[in-house]
Amino acid sequence: MTEKEKQLTQEIIELAEFVKSETSGINTREHVPQLQLEMVVAKIKMLYEKSVILKYLHSNVGVEKFETEEEKENIEQQTLN
Repeated sequence: MTEKEKQLTQEIIELAEFVKSETSGINTREHVPQLQLEMVVAKIKMLYEKSVILKYLHSNVGVEKFETEEEKENIEQQTLN
């Protein structure tokens, strides 16, 4: 596992923990603030995007298209931004 994959895995874990903690008592509340809901949805979106990137990095699909490791990292960086 590359350093980038380790970093993405850690970020995914942190995002999942955040979503879990923010939504753990949500069904017992009478009213959930709109800002909190928007924040949770944004984190779920980030979680999904990072999962797709990690899946791509783990797969062999597209890896052979890059001539150098630097070119691969440039594509990964563009995808993250």
